[in-house]
Amino acid sequence: MLPTVMAAHQTTIVYELQDDQSIKTIISLEFDDNITRDVLLQVPTQHENLRVAKDKKLASYNIENSQLTVSLEDNQELLIVYYTDFYTLNNEFVNSIKPIIGDGSLQVLFVMPTGYRLATSITSDELTNTVSPKPNNILSDGQQIILEWTRQNFDGEFALFVRYKKPVSQTIPIIILMIVILLLSAYSIYNFFREPQIKTITKDYDISDHLKEDEQIIINLLKNRGGECEQATLTLISDFSKAKISRLLFELEERKVIKKVKKGKKNYIMLKKER
Repeated sequence: MLPTVMAAHQTTIVYELQDDQSIKTIISLEFDDNITRDVLLQVPTQHENLRVAKDKKLASYNIENSQLTVSLEDNQELLIVYYTDFYTLNNEFVNSIKPIIGDGSLQVLFVMPTGYRLATSITSDELTNTVSPKPNNILSDGQQIILEWTRQNFDGEFALFVRYKKPVSQTIPIIILMIVILLLSAYSIYNFFREPQIKTITKDYDISDHLKEDEQIIINLLKNRGGECEQATLTLISDFSKAKISRLLFELEERKVIKKVKKGKKNYIMLKKER
């Protein structure tokens, strides 16, 4: 599709790339005479929201087989605006402009939205693979990138090619961050309201670490006899007096280290558990 314009003193065409990859096309024609004429312009078949204004006032028009016809009577300015996705595909813009007659001047602007950028760096040697022909100016307002081409005595075909990159979507990182925050909040609330758990730390306990030397002798003798011994025998093999044995056994029994069991007329001393 070759948009075609009549001869004019100044032709300005602005292509504004939209986030949905459509192009808002703004064509401005300024004539230096007041001659009555019909302006013929080819527009893409896939277009919408077409508006025409003559000297800044909305005007009627005819369109047939994608050819737009506007009659001018003593008018010096014609403005045509429409939206189309005909010029873009796979992050590339391609279009051509071809006047019918005339040698007026031409200005073309390609405007990218905030966050969009050229496929290669502006200073890259490969810029020619991204923008063709090389623009006369590359402008920026700090948010948008604007490419500008100018031609004087324009009377031939003018083809444009721009390869661009969309901004990286921030939606997924934001969603992930929100999920992480929600999980951390839920975990904090759970820890705040749950009942504290008391952990029991078990440790091997050896009574031998807390026995006196004489008490340790008694315990060792009981261990050597399988944890049980008659008191009289214990007195004999320990070489302690009966009074001392009685006192030691009493203290060990109070501390629940041993127990005394009477069997008939004899007293048996037993370890309460295997040590």
